[in-house]
Amino acid sequence: MAAAGGTSDLDRMIETLRRCEVLKESEVKLLCSKAMEILVEESNVQRIDSPVTICGDIHGQFYDLMELFKVGGDCPQTNYLFMGDFVDRGFYSVETFLLLLALKVRLRRTFTPRNARIALEARASKKVFDYNPHRPAIPATRRFGTPTAYS
Repeated sequence: MAAAGGTSDLDRMIETLRRCEVLKESEVKLLCSKAMEILVEESNVQRIDSPVTICGDIHGQFYDLMELFKVGGDCPQTNYLFMGDFVDRGFYSVETFLLLLALKVRLRRTFTPRNARIALEARASKKVFDYNPHRPAIPATRRFGTPTAYS
């Protein structure tokens, strides 16, 4: 993932995502592939060095995530453990998740997202947040114009 001028493609993707801008579909596929290589090799139980900042549900709230980094300290100066619920409610769920994924690829030891899941247990939540398991690619379609980035 290297690019001309000394800046890696990954660093460029992170900067793009920090501005809450959309990546190209090809970049998303590359990022997901790289993250998959890393996550497949990691144990489900991770040793995490202290001090660590433990973060609960982000729910696709991109600007709340940016505020968290502003207040808690930026990566890699601060160790983070994200407990899950990265997406599902915020308009910027795709950008939020991709930024967390890119940071995981860049900062394997100091950045630990866990439990990538959508938690919509209650029927009322499903209705309010317009969740439908038969059409989960809607955020990807909204961002990329095609659902293929989702698959």
